[in-house]
Amino acid sequence: MKYGRNLIEYMLGNFKIYTGFINFSQAEEFAKEHKGELTEIVYHNGEGAPELSDKAKLVENKMPYNVELSKDYTVFYSNDEFFMEYNPEKHQYENESQNTLKTENVIIFNGDYRHSERIKERLKKLNNSHFYELAVKVAI
Repeated sequence: MKYGRNLIEYMLGNFKIYTGFINFSQAEEFAKEHKGELTEIVYHNGEGAPELSDKAKLVENKMPYNVELSKDYTVFYSNDEFFMEYNPEKHQYENESQNTLKTENVIIFNGDYRHSERIKERLKKLNNSHFYELAVKVAI
């Protein structure tokens, strides 16, 4: 399987950590091909270096990523009931290519947020946030 340019490699101790998988199945296949182990990593408070984690239970829940924001932020997804009530057509998008809307510390992901690299990179950099991402750990 081709994994594309989206994969990112980190060194953590005696392991190479790979992230950037589109979905759980892709990470699972990569782990099998490279004799690795599915795990998760977390980025804290906009810092660039990830740490190993299991708090979000991404492997158990078969999720590619999850975000935990401070109480200063509220996050809604386009499939949430609130999304229709909020009526984002009345608001201007911050950045059309980012496909997100932010007003009054409400972040709305409009469309397929699961595959957007720009959204994930933005979430990694938010202060007072924890961004959990599915990863594959491979021994060196």
